Formats: sequence, C-alpha cells, structure tokens
Amino acid sequence: MSAMPEEHIEASSSSRFNDYDRIAEGYTAENETSLMHAYHARPAMLELTGDVTGRRILDSGRGSGPLFSALRDRGALVTGVDASAGLLRGERPARRAG
Repeated sequence: MSAMPEEHIEASSSSRFNDYDRIAEGYTAENETSLMHAYHARPAMLELTGDVTGRRILDSGRGSGPLFSALRDRGALVTGVDASAGLLRGERPARRAG
C-alpha cells in the first residue's frame, strides 16, 4: 500500500454541483470558532476517542479538517475525505513538534 502525499486533493464530483465549494471560506471560519463546533462538539469527540497514537482513522465528510488536524496532532494516521475540494483546500497546515 503506497502512502498518498498530504497535499493530494481530489474532488469526487464537479464543483458546479457542490454548494460547499461556494461557501468554503466562510464555512471554514465559522467551523473553527463557533460555540457549537469549537467548544462543544469537537472537544467531546476528541475526549471520546481517547488515545489515538498510531491508530488509523477515517474522517469522512471532514470539511476543512479541524477534527482531522486535531487527531493527526495527537498521533493518529488520519485519512480525510470530503466531496468539496474547496473545503479540502481550506485545511490548516500541520503543526510540527519543535
């Protein structure tokens, strides 16, 4: 099994049929900071996952990737998919341990 580069982005359908591509930037900003996502849902999901170090996780419908990034930062090997190429491009860069 070959590893796919982190920068690889492949849309599953044409963006003209995907409304999320049109609102990707605003959706990403809202998802990062909204009370529901940033302070309730995402922390609860991360608490439920426990220790993910070395585990393979599929983040289906990952959007711009805040949960994807958090799981990766905790040591998981994460594969993320989304129908919106615009949301996939909105992912924050990986945080590197320094």
